[in-house]
Amino acid sequence: MYTSLLQQKLSAERYRPLICLVAIPGLIMLAMLAWSFQNDTAVMLPSTKTMHKKIVYYRGKPLNDDIGENTCSIKEFNKGQWEHEPIKSKDQKSFEKEVGYHCHKKFPHQCYNRNKSELDRNRHIVDYTWKPSECDVLAMDPHALAKHLSEHPLLLIGDSITQLQFESLSCLLGEYLNVPKKSDKALSGGNPQIKVNQLVYKNEQGDKALAIAFIRSDNLVRLGDYKVLDPHEDQGTLLSKGSNHPWRHLIPYFDYIVMNTGPHWRSNFKFGPGRSQEELLKAYTTAMNSVFEALEEDVEPHQRVWLRTTPFGHTECSQYSVPQDTVVKPSKEPFEWNIFEQFNEVYAQLVAKQENDERFQLLDVSFTDYRGDAHSRPDKDCLHFCLPGPVDDWNRLLYHEISKLTYKSYNETINNL
Repeated sequence: MYTSLLQQKLSAERYRPLICLVAIPGLIMLAMLAWSFQNDTAVMLPSTKTMHKKIVYYRGKPLNDDIGENTCSIKEFNKGQWEHEPIKSKDQKSFEKEVGYHCHKKFPHQCYNRNKSELDRNRHIVDYTWKPSECDVLAMDPHALAKHLSEHPLLLIGDSITQLQFESLSCLLGEYLNVPKKSDKALSGGNPQIKVNQLVYKNEQGDKALAIAFIRSDNLVRLGDYKVLDPHEDQGTLLSKGSNHPWRHLIPYFDYIVMNTGPHWRSNFKFGPGRSQEELLKAYTTAMNSVFEALEEDVEPHQRVWLRTTPFGHTECSQYSVPQDTVVKPSKEPFEWNIFEQFNEVYAQLVAKQENDERFQLLDVSFTDYRGDAHSRPDKDCLHFCLPGPVDDWNRLLYHEISKLTYKSYNETINNL
């Protein structure tokens, strides 16, 4: 009997490492699952990569649980009208409070900061609210979104119009996000010439986590060879002022990516001897195919990319004092804003080809085209928008879409338990 017991003991000793190998990960997964259901704002994606490239799994409640059958799709969101809902504020401080702005920095497109007449004009701009006519829009929760993005960061890539979206979001979430004293240098890809604007969230323990970043890349590729650049490659010649920083190295650090280009693309001999819009559109299509090929290769299944459309500029926008009933499309002269519609169609076709690929969507903000009255300087700048203004609704739409993602994944998680 002693011999038999000894043999059993030796057998148990032999298999103990295997038992531990199986049991320990199981206990860890159970602990993570139990913890995560207490995390109310965790995103419902399979995984996320942090700045330190650690894989972390989250399970929790959705960002917003008001999702119903009548909740807007992006296409439905664009069907509606700007409704007049006057606000009551009379000075700058009360204006910021009423629109929910908490800005850490001043920037040129905060129209209300200029003088009393511009404050009145900016108030009149936000007196109008976009209301979809066929569906319901989720009310934005700034704190929930800020915390959510600290766990699943957002990257915005593009020109000064995309920078407007970054600035809008930084003001809408500014009560919960801060500009870090020291930016994380990992995002530069080792090139000190690359500047990445960053916002961080301070959690209950005082730890700061990257939530939102913006990198300026006016063309997304190098003009001439349409190459998606690596961090140490030269950005090439630009057609106007700005930057064309490499961005591909940033993709692994973020769960959400919004990107756009368009206004800095202009007819030029670089695209053909005729300097025509036909040559320009052909070059733009080639370049965006190059961008999309890089995204298809780099973007992981848990990540989500939105290609945002470019709103029209409005020639002589000083003529507008209220939203338009119908969109007046710009002509080629004096600018080439008429080509934006075709640029947007290039994006739409790229996404449509990947209809079964959940990683990519078109973020259509064409409802903005009705706001000729909302531009930054009606006397000379009829492309950039006042903040606050219609750009805030781009971010409300983005919140709306992220909320739907978390709700869908939450239900899939529950159903698979």
